[in-house]
Amino acid sequence: MSNQQQLNQKEHYIQVVKDFQRLLEEKNLSAWMDLWADDAINYYPYGSGIFPEKIVGKQAIYENWKGVFELFESLSFPIHDIYVDVTKQTAIMRFDSHNIMKGGTRRYDNTFVCILIFNEEGKIKEYYEYFNPITLGATFGLLRVERLQGNEAQQAQ
Repeated sequence: MSNQQQLNQKEHYIQVVKDFQRLLEEKNLSAWMDLWADDAINYYPYGSGIFPEKIVGKQAIYENWKGVFELFESLSFPIHDIYVDVTKQTAIMRFDSHNIMKGGTRRYDNTFVCILIFNEEGKIKEYYEYFNPITLGATFGLLRVERLQGNEAQQAQ
């Protein structure tokens, strides 16, 4: 692959990452799904039972994500970093979520690192989403976090 081809591929991967976030913010699920390969796999390594460990196939990914938009008034995913390795057909992004839940009284804020692996056509074939599951669980009422005090904290050590 020539240097120009590598540069073009790198620019394509960066654009896909930006489109991925923008289309989520716009709640444009059909256009967002166009970024995925038919045989794509969506992984949640830290899903902790809140999400399935992996979702296989474009249709299953669609079914999983379509409910997300119903939970939020607005979605914001500012990207902090994008790293690309063209030789591995991979992009890594670090971003935050600043999302307002329906009703406007609660927020979901978290930090993410995601790995996107592309196929030969430049579509997402693997997507790994890493986030703080404690923040997610506490926000959605699936988990209660308590801090140990005094003797309890010492006994835990």
